[in-house]
Amino acid sequence: EVMRFIGATDGYVRMPFLIEGAFESALAMGLALAILSASMGRLEGAFGDVLPLIGLHGLARLSGAAVVALLVCGCAAGAVGAGLSLRRIEEV
Repeated sequence: EVMRFIGATDGYVRMPFLIEGAFESALAMGLALAILSASMGRLEGAFGDVLPLIGLHGLARLSGAAVVALLVCGCAAGAVGAGLSLRRIEEV
């Protein structure tokens, strides 16, 4: 409210919240992907001898493009969520 009182536009007031939402969701997505990658490595190490018996040569991995797409979608979801939260707060 103080920023609006001194003349800040609605977009200028909302922008830090949208950036924070996008950053936090990208951070969470990056952490989830890192945990997934580490878990896949451990599973492959633990079950490496069994995989050929069931017809698999290894566990499927995400491509680099898929990882980037997931990070971008995570950023977008965080920004949209922050925007929806701001709308709900502004209605009150």
